[in-house]
Amino acid sequence: MISARILGSDSTTIDRWATGPNDYWATIQIGLTDLPSEMNAISERINERYTRDDEAINDHFHLLIDLLQGYKDLCKRFEEALQNKQKAIQKSK
Repeated sequence: MISARILGSDSTTIDRWATGPNDYWATIQIGLTDLPSEMNAISERINERYTRDDEAINDHFHLLIDLLQGYKDLCKRFEEALQNKQKAIQKSK
């Protein structure tokens, strides 16, 4: 973006022979001067978006981990209850 600033602040006079009847170069120079700040603003918005997306993904992963941990605990309790019931059946025989 440094080269865009250099082009935007170039004070070299442009001969009519090079540009013909139009005066676009002055407008282009203004655009080149503003371009770095616009690119920085876009970059900041993209970074904010990715940060929000990362946080949302992390929240979903944490929710999934909590659900899987709860399921694991439920299975463990079920297995313990099943073992206790089998022991009780064997004792009653």
